[in-house]
Amino acid sequence: MVRGALVPGDPERLGGYVLASRVGEGGQGVVYEAYDEAGRRVAIKVLHSEVASRVTREVTAAGRVASFCTARLIDADVTAERPFIVSEYVDGPSLRRAVEEGGPFAGDALLRLAIATATALTAIHEAGVVHRDFKPDNVLLGPDGPRVIDFGIARTKEMSVTLPAQVAGTPAYLAPEALTDAEVGQPADVFAWGAVVVYAATGSSPFDASSMGAVLHKVLVAEPDLGMLPEPLRALAAAALTKDPAGRPTAAHLLFALLSGGHADTAGRRAELLRAGARAAAALQPPGDMVERNPELGVVAENVYATLAPGEQEVVPDVMLRMVAPGDGGADGIRRTDADELNVADAASVGGVIDKFTRAGLLVREDDGVRPAGVALLRAWPRLVTWLEAEREGLPIHRRLTEAARLWHDHGCKPGDLYQGTPLEQATQWAATGRRHLHLSDLETRFLAAGASAVRRRARVRRLLTATLATLLVITVAAGAFIEVQRRDSAAQRDLAVARTLALRAETLRDREPAAALRLSAAAWEIAPNPAVPEIKGALYGSLAQTVADVFKAPGSSAGVHALSTDGTTLASVAGGTVRVWDVVSGEQRTSFGGVGDGVLRAALSRGGRTLALHDQSGVRLWDVRTGKPVGARFGPPVNPLFDEQFEFDGTGDHLAIMEEGRSRPVWWRVADRTKLVTGGGLSTVAVSPGGRLALASSGGVTHWWNPATGARVPGALPTQVTDHAAFSGDGRVYAVAEDREGQLDAVRIWDMPKGAERLLELRVDGVNIALNDDGTLLAIATADQIAVIGTADGSEVMREHIDGDLNTQPRFSDDGRFVRVLRPGGTVYSLRIPQGQRLLRKGEAAGAVALSADGTTLALERKGTIQMFRTAGGGKLGPPIKVAESAAARVALAFSPDGRVLAVGGALTVGERGELSIALIDTAGGRVTKSFPVLNQRMEWLSALAFSPDGNTLAVSESPVGDFAHGHRPWLELWDLRTGRGRGVDNGGGDSMAFSPDGSRLLTAFLPYPAMVDTRSARVLPWPGRRPYMTGQGPVAFDPGGGIAVVPEGKGVDLWHTAPWTPQDRPIGQPGTEGVEAAAFADGGATLAVSIGNKVMLWDVRTGQPLATIKVPGWDNELAAGDGVLYVAAKDGTLTSHIVDPARAARAVCEQAGGGFSRAEWQRYAPGTPYRDICSGDRDAG
Repeated sequence: MVRGALVPGDPERLGGYVLASRVGEGGQGVVYEAYDEAGRRVAIKVLHSEVASRVTREVTAAGRVASFCTARLIDADVTAERPFIVSEYVDGPSLRRAVEEGGPFAGDALLRLAIATATALTAIHEAGVVHRDFKPDNVLLGPDGPRVIDFGIARTKEMSVTLPAQVAGTPAYLAPEALTDAEVGQPADVFAWGAVVVYAATGSSPFDASSMGAVLHKVLVAEPDLGMLPEPLRALAAAALTKDPAGRPTAAHLLFALLSGGHADTAGRRAELLRAGARAAAALQPPGDMVERNPELGVVAENVYATLAPGEQEVVPDVMLRMVAPGDGGADGIRRTDADELNVADAASVGGVIDKFTRAGLLVREDDGVRPAGVALLRAWPRLVTWLEAEREGLPIHRRLTEAARLWHDHGCKPGDLYQGTPLEQATQWAATGRRHLHLSDLETRFLAAGASAVRRRARVRRLLTATLATLLVITVAAGAFIEVQRRDSAAQRDLAVARTLALRAETLRDREPAAALRLSAAAWEIAPNPAVPEIKGALYGSLAQTVADVFKAPGSSAGVHALSTDGTTLASVAGGTVRVWDVVSGEQRTSFGGVGDGVLRAALSRGGRTLALHDQSGVRLWDVRTGKPVGARFGPPVNPLFDEQFEFDGTGDHLAIMEEGRSRPVWWRVADRTKLVTGGGLSTVAVSPGGRLALASSGGVTHWWNPATGARVPGALPTQVTDHAAFSGDGRVYAVAEDREGQLDAVRIWDMPKGAERLLELRVDGVNIALNDDGTLLAIATADQIAVIGTADGSEVMREHIDGDLNTQPRFSDDGRFVRVLRPGGTVYSLRIPQGQRLLRKGEAAGAVALSADGTTLALERKGTIQMFRTAGGGKLGPPIKVAESAAARVALAFSPDGRVLAVGGALTVGERGELSIALIDTAGGRVTKSFPVLNQRMEWLSALAFSPDGNTLAVSESPVGDFAHGHRPWLELWDLRTGRGRGVDNGGGDSMAFSPDGSRLLTAFLPYPAMVDTRSARVLPWPGRRPYMTGQGPVAFDPGGGIAVVPEGKGVDLWHTAPWTPQDRPIGQPGTEGVEAAAFADGGATLAVSIGNKVMLWDVRTGQPLATIKVPGWDNELAAGDGVLYVAAKDGTLTSHIVDPARAARAVCEQAGGGFSRAEWQRYAPGTPYRDICSGDRDAG
């Protein structure tokens, strides 16, 4: 929606709502942005009277529509003088505008749009409502996905085809029955859905024509061309566009087919379908340049307030409150305030406030005064609401005082116009003790002082009153202690607002100026060290987790040619015949020299920045960077200025790749003797190994290895595919080649040289620049706008980061393997941090089971029937390995007791009878088995999960069954009393994840498709309280330390549930989209929830449900545990990482990582208008 000013005749209020702006107008009425009594933004459609008279029943039904991909109907009054409907406000462009300005949708975006609209129609139809006017204009692309609006209002059946102006844009989405006076029902919406999908994919309705009659004829008889739609959309759109309403699928069947790829009976599964559809749709965002920038009025005001200098912030309450015409509660109005009335502080501060709020559209200059742009600001800005409520009782007194003082001044300051008696006493009393935020103007102060003086001159019988008034006046002028307390509160509010602003600014700078983001995060905590504020806490955690470690741009080096050394440590820029060389890590300039000529078009820099190669029309010239002198004569062909050719040193700097005219691949030259590396058969060299001992040659489908020193062929197996885009690992043992089809990197083949083994990594990225790290375990791929790091063993994604701008060089791994660097046009080098961790297993090994103690201090890994425990602090082994199973393929379950002293192991163990499933309890200190026993039910294949009760006396054992559990059956559960050795069975109670409540009375278990709750005292499954969550993937369960919040799987993510009573929060946490949540753990005393999703750990604020940070970790399939302010993450590949989850400790770590605070000049740049702080020492300088 796009905000426009109210026009004369527009109402200011409707019902309990105040209107702020116009956002649209159509045949049914005008749509406004408005705010309710609580300050929440809504959309109000004021209906034309002829529309309102026929939609009463429809509006009532529409109120029952669930808000899945729809704009929820909030309120309505169609019988009012100005009938209106209130709905949820959706901030985003319409589908029509998005297509017209951003182009048609395709691929995943088109599929998600189809899912979103089918979800909305399913929800609408479930409520018994027919939309009747479903079209691109009624689909808004909001920040949380598409939303359908205006359902249950339109009556397209009653539209007249003789009135084209009334139906323009709509007939192309009408079903045939709507044009033949047949009954218009839900199938008409399905028909419109098919037409809208075609419009989204092509930019045109399938029934577009040059005239209204032609459009209607096409709707009635033409079969649309759907060849542009991919499957399954093509088949679904064809079914939806069937002329016969009875032949069309329902919206629910469309949704099920889109989500599952097949058709099935959806009865009884509508709620699950709607939730799944809404989750899939949430990922669809409008194109970047189409995102509406229409924040709420309160956000706009708060942003302006945060940019003000402290002196300006002090006067904002005076400026704003003087423009309020106090009414009865919500009936407050606005008034124009003259300039002289604002004489409450220095003119510069007042003028600055008015200028900045006016530029933001919140104030309007009018004659010699100023007023709010609308009354909605009085509700929409929480800070102003707070000021207004604090001053409400005294505002009428102040308003009368202002008017009386002006009257006195304008009529020559006559004594008869002064306050006396009760009015003087009330005004002086309020000015002395009743004010909270307002200050008296000079005129108001002089008026009260003159009134008090007049009283002193009157009869002595009024001495008591005089003394009282004089005392109150002294208090007024001196600004008493109560007001000072209020000012301190105001200062705390200001500090919190500044801290929030700095934290948000840190997020915007994290990928462009990571060092500044670190310091801004530390500054936010220093100014307002409040762990309950998610923006501040999230900025700290995000700083410690940020992938972009550094962005280096050489000063004044945007123009010219740039080269990054092959190890990523050195940057060279060439412009105007001068070379400048910088150390990328320290940012210091190493050297500069001239005399290289003005015609340089390509540059390459060898490892460590030792040798610089420059390419111009005369060929290639090498330069010694240390001395600034040329090395040897020119060689090679002239540069081709028309193409961005490959010009690159190999990893050792011994060879240089140069493009030659007429060749599709570069030619490799040996630098030492300026010799081409060409085989006897004339094949082109594709890649040279470090040291030049081996080269790969290929041409016309002929490929072989050869020795560049001797020219002889080298026997050995060859990669099956060879392209220009290839790389050797630093040790020369691994070779990678990209399969490039028209710029699309479809796959990468990894060739293990010693083993002669080839493996294929299927990829789909738009880019062909690749590099291997030193040992060949990681592959970096630089695409047009992002860089990804992939594990070569299995193709798992280790890291992916979006970078604005075309990446024009090969990625570079640092020697220590901690960073990958890439050069952007203009000479900007991005250093990206590769997730690191302690590796507790050898490369290529993986654990079968992983467990962390509750406090995260102890880790157990089971591999091939043997358990090894580790201390997470340092990764040292805890005792010798413990053999628990004979078979290396045995499936084993692990769990630590709450105090970490006992490790429970379950499976086909050597400590039990051969072939029996049993439990063994291991003393973690001594590494010995203290107790073992067989489980009750020996018919199960393996044990899937174990869990201890909080007191450590009960062990829950879930057993995975043999056979198919697709019909609602659940695993068998056993509850073992470890003191008595007795076990109790619970049918259908088990799960792949289990957690006891802190009081031990409940056990939550998760197993597809529903979680379950077990009463541990009676050993029975309890009915789920309220709406039962529906799982589409395995998910974890957990309780917070206090037991008031539980993590419950929902879809492929998790929801937080309050446990007293059991009710879900308003919004889910950790919904991951296509990847499922694997593990969850509470940290920071239960204030933070960590969830593991693939190779990411997401941190969420439990109280508000806000995401805090995303941590990239090196392993997958992770377990989580938190203790003493540290989150531990252990993966099945034996990788262990630890992360701070305590805000105070995080602030200290951020300061250490940042290497200090801002200089004064930097502070003014990043935090203008706030007192300078030496943020990483705790000192505050007010000057």
